[in-house]
Amino acid sequence: MIPQEYYVDEMGEITGPYALRTLQQLAIKNRLEMMTMVCPAEKINNPEWVTLEEALRDHGLSATVASLYPHPVPQNKAQLSRVVYILLALFLGGFGIHNYYAGYSKQGSLQLAGTLLGWALAVVFPVFILLPACVGVWVLIDIFSTDKDAQGVAFK
Repeated sequence: MIPQEYYVDEMGEITGPYALRTLQQLAIKNRLEMMTMVCPAEKINNPEWVTLEEALRDHGLSATVASLYPHPVPQNKAQLSRVVYILLALFLGGFGIHNYYAGYSKQGSLQLAGTLLGWALAVVFPVFILLPACVGVWVLIDIFSTDKDAQGVAFK
């Protein structure tokens, strides 16, 4: 059975239990050293201490930033244009195109669904015309509040 939780010995103070993924993230953020001693939670009564590095390695994990992301993080990503973002928002904002451009696909999908669903339901129930109107307000908020793409790169 693979241990799911570990106790940590930080200079004589034992804390935990923590999930191994949590310890991995702490090591990546330099909040925990790879030489920190850890013990599987089920063995805490008869401790078998190993380094965090060994525990991660035994489970096929590493403590690199890349190990947290399922896909490679793009390097030297080109900056997107703020002018293009605003023009897309003004002319196609109800369809969420500006958010797809900036990499916010979930927000873009919600805006697209809200607009299409609102117009479709408004044919039968006129009150649903408020849904695309709310999306329009959301788009205006996006124009004034979004200054970075989904990867955190500022618009040029």
